[in-house]
Amino acid sequence: MSHHKFAKQIHERDNYTCVYCNLDGKLSYINYRMLTLDHLKPKAYEENNSIENLITACFICNQFKGHFYPEYAKTQKDVFNEIRKHIKTQLSFDFKKYISDVKKFI
Repeated sequence: MSHHKFAKQIHERDNYTCVYCNLDGKLSYINYRMLTLDHLKPKAYEENNSIENLITACFICNQFKGHFYPEYAKTQKDVFNEIRKHIKTQLSFDFKKYISDVKKFI
């Protein structure tokens, strides 16, 4: 769980749910501990720690989103859809690497 001064307020606003994959932090303590804060528009673009730019994301989605931000997206809905697609693509690549790495042990 993030220690950002707005974390509780942002997690409450987002109903303790990852905005990308819908992991529900209210279902279990483990899920709750997986919640982080993500900069919707990454700090690499601009330093923006406003509440509007901070969102609830699970650790996995936050890691796989990285610094991705679809500047070309026209609407907020499109931004989230493009980020979700990016995360799914990254997860797919990572899963293939996992299978390749552990196949010899299966």
